[in-house]
Order: sequence, then structure tokens, then C-alpha cells
Amino acid sequence: MLHVVNTIKRILRTAWVNSRYALFHRNTSKIFCIGFNKTGTTSLYHALLREGLKVGDQPTAERLLASYVDGDFDPIVEYCKTARAFQDVPFSMPNTYRHLYQAFPDAKFILSVRDSGDQWYESQLRFAAKRLGRTPTLEDLKEAEYCWKGWSYQYHQAVFGNGVEFEDKQAKIHTYEQHIADVQNFFRDKPGQLLVLNVGEEGSFSKFCQYLGIRSKHTAFPWAKRTASLRAAEAVQGSTGASTLDSSGASSVDRLGTYSGVGSVASTVDSSKVPPRVSVVVLTCNHELYIHETLEGIVTQQTNFPFEVIVHDDASSDRTPDIIKEYQKKYPHLIKPIFQTENQWFKGVNPISTYIFPHVSGEYIAFCEGDDYWTDPSKLQKQVDFMDHHPDYTFCSHDVHMKYEDGVNVKEVFYTKPAVGSFSFTFLDEFMNHFLATATLLVRRKVAMDMPVTNNMISVEIYSMLYFLSRGNGYYMEDKMVVKRRNPGGITMNLAYRENISFGQYRLWNEVLAFAPIPYKKLIRCKIAEYQRQFIKKRSFPSGTHFFGLLMGSILNNPYWFVGLSERYRQSLLSQLVG
Repeated sequence: MLHVVNTIKRILRTAWVNSRYALFHRNTSKIFCIGFNKTGTTSLYHALLREGLKVGDQPTAERLLASYVDGDFDPIVEYCKTARAFQDVPFSMPNTYRHLYQAFPDAKFILSVRDSGDQWYESQLRFAAKRLGRTPTLEDLKEAEYCWKGWSYQYHQAVFGNGVEFEDKQAKIHTYEQHIADVQNFFRDKPGQLLVLNVGEEGSFSKFCQYLGIRSKHTAFPWAKRTASLRAAEAVQGSTGASTLDSSGASSVDRLGTYSGVGSVASTVDSSKVPPRVSVVVLTCNHELYIHETLEGIVTQQTNFPFEVIVHDDASSDRTPDIIKEYQKKYPHLIKPIFQTENQWFKGVNPISTYIFPHVSGEYIAFCEGDDYWTDPSKLQKQVDFMDHHPDYTFCSHDVHMKYEDGVNVKEVFYTKPAVGSFSFTFLDEFMNHFLATATLLVRRKVAMDMPVTNNMISVEIYSMLYFLSRGNGYYMEDKMVVKRRNPGGITMNLAYRENISFGQYRLWNEVLAFAPIPYKKLIRCKIAEYQRQFIKKRSFPSGTHFFGLLMGSILNNPYWFVGLSERYRQSLLSQLVG
């Protein structure tokens, strides 16, 4: 028996050495997407994320436009140390690729293109006209607020030349075609370092994977199934069409920014006549002391778009339903209540997927639990503006004020954030430390609706956020626009919840494993193995499991614990993901 154990140890230690060698000798070449905007760059971004590659934070990169205009490429090169892959401004701008090649001679470059210069021109023109209602002038670009006032003008002039109007077709197509020719000529004697790619062509994703050495379970770019219908729509709409999609079917970043003079109070807009852009979801049960503040913080939002408020009351036994009805009477165009006669949470039914999502009609979904409340009347407007301008992000969040009620222990720091100020974050950030409050979220409706249904009521917010992050990065604003309340009546303080938390979290990570991006699966298996070993140690087994099943599962999920190398293995996985 001892001989067998020693043999197993020797095999595992050899595997450990091999895995460490692979870790420090893996391919870390930079990847730069250098095609103009409106050429499928958003599809490339999401494909890179989906395959587990760290992509540069776009809001930060866009502020490097000033360096590009000054001809100072050192800050751009320095920024490239923050991730492995990069796209959009300033990487898509003429001649940036030359400096990137000098700094990273082993990098790979992807030049995304459209079928023709005419197709590219019409696409960017339609997108701009959709935002403003007409083709923008240079004066419009000067007044536009994006990263800063006039950013759009600086970008346009830097790419297309001084005095070139936005609708100057001949000049803009010439610049687009010249960029393609210059890039191809530059890389002519550098074989294997440039891929010219039309993401709308059949087989383009296979070329993408082969070029980067990626083994993918997918067969197409994100949104590629919509390309055919998009092209048909483009052919019909012509230059006056309203499509805001690029050739990949994904929205491109709005370079015009937000224009002044469009503000209005959303609560005065009849959303029965104008489709809401945002659906606000409120979950409540026995919140009579708090629901007034919750609803008041929502109906007083100042926006330039209509929104709806879907309030789900989970069979409250206090005055919560009466207060909701009062608000419905006062704001009939906003408040859409759903009243339960039996508590769905205790029945193990997820009310969001079962009862709420079928009624959601907004482009975005925001959330607020019935004992939290919004404090900034511009919260929705700020978040929608950001998401409109940054289609690469699946959702955005922000900071909170913590409020502790009597009888609840006060924590000096409730949420430990991965960075300070405003920042982009990834699946790994939320996996390592839950730091997002439900009442701060604004997520794209399509992403939320695609989420696999779960009736596991333990840590459902972590499940949701990790799913959103499996589809793309999130963005965290430093503004404190919500009060997060901790009170003895909260769900996480419920006795039944706390008694089942270990079993529920074990189920949570098994469900997350199903949709997690491939690079994170081994790390999640390590966490599952930790739960399995704890259940074995306590002789407390989740329903449907047994001792030998948990033992074998813990070995398969993290074989290195058997030889005392569990933590070193986990740290090596983290190093690989971060690096």
C-alpha cells in the first residue's frame, strides 16, 4: 500500500513540475486589433474575452488620444503592459501599429476590414446619424462630451485630417483604404504577424483561432449569426437607415458623445407610448419601513429616456403591498407591480427568471432590493450614458454608502474592491472577492435574459454577476449613488438561509463551472474541491452525494491536495490568469 501511495505522489509531483514549466513558458505575445472602427472590432473584443484573454480597459485607452495627437507614443506603449490584447482607439488609428511593432516585435496584429470602403462609410455614417438625428458637423463634434469636450473632434481630425467634414465620403474612404494598404505594406516582409480579417465572412472565426493558436469550443464570432440579416438591412436602409450595428452585429462605441439640451424628467414620460429604455426591477418582502425610500429614489430619477419599474412583492404580511399600490396610483405609467400570495423564495422559486423577466421590455435592466435606495437622481442617466458609449461592457456598477441598522454588526469595510476610483473589472475580480451590490447594477437586457435559470437561492447575486462577467467585462464607477442597508430582516440574515449556505454555495460553484470561461474552470474546480473536503471532514453530505463520490471529486478537481501542494497549485493558476 505504501508503495502505491509513493508512486501516486511521484506521478503528481512530476505533473506539478511540468505544469510549472508550461506556466512560465506559455505564449504571451501581445495582440493588437488595428482595423478602423465599424469593421467588427467589437466582435473581436468579445471573442478575445470569451477565449480567456485579458483585454485592455477601453475607457483608459481612449484617454491616450491626447498622447497620439502629440506624437508621444511612450504612454501608449506603457499602457500595453496592463493586458495582453488591445483594440479600438488609439490602436486602430493610423501609424500606431508602427510604434507597437517596435516595442513588441513578436506581437500579432489583426487588421479587420469590411467588404468595401463604401460599406464601411455607410455604416459609420448611419451610426452617427442615429445618435444625433442627422449627420454631425465639425461644430457638433467640437461640442460633444465624450472623454472630454471636443474629444470626438480631435479623434476625427487626427484620423481623417484637418477640415474634413464627417460626411466627406471621398476623403474618408480614401483614408480607410490608405490605412489598409499602409498596414499590409508594412507587414509585407514580416510573415505570420498580420492577419487581415473580415469577421462577416464565412470561416473568419476559424482563421482567427488558427492565427492566435486558440482551441475554441465555439464556431463563430459573437453575434455572427446576425450578420446576414444585418447586411440585408443595410442594403435596404441605405445611407438614411437607422441601424447602429457593425458588420459583426455588435454596437460600436458612440464617438459623438452626449449632446446638451436633451434632458427631461422620465417620470413624466408615458412609457405606454414610448418603449422604456430601462426596466428597473424591485424585489421586496415585508419592507414596509423601507419601500417608500426605495420607490421614491427610483421615480425621482432625472433622465432623457423613459423607464419602467417592475415591483415584485413576495407575499408580504405587512403594509408593503399597500405602499406599492399607492405609488402605482400616483405613477401609473411607471409602476408595474406583481403581487404573490405565497412566498416564492421559500418555495425555492427564482422570482426574477420566473415572474419578472417575462415582463421586462427595456434595453437595460437595473435592480434595487426593497430595503436599499438610490440617492443620486442622475444614477440611471450616468449608467445608461456609459453603457451607450461603451458597448464592449456587459454591465456597470458603482460605489455605495453602507447603512447599518440596530442589531447588525458594523463592518469597517463591507466591500473590498480590487482597485480604487473608477475601473474596469473581470470575471476573476468578482470570483476572488464579491464586491458588487445588487442595487448598483445596470446590465444589458440580452445578457441578463440569456442567463441560465437557477432555483438555488443561495448567493444568487454572485451567480448572476459571474454570468454577466463570463460574457464581457464590467465597469465600476467611483460615485456613491446608493444606500446599501444591513438590517436584521435582510435575506442573508435569515436563519434558513444561513443554515443552508454551505450546501447552497457548493451548488453555486458547480453551476458557475458550467458557464465559466475555459481559463477559469480549473480555479473554480479548486473551490469545489475545498467544499468537498469540508463535507468529508464534517461527515455532512449534500443531497445526492456520498463519501466516496465526494472523495473522488475532490481528487479530480484538485489532485495536488493529496501531496500537500493544493495552495501552490491554486496560486500557479492565479499567476497564469493575472499574467
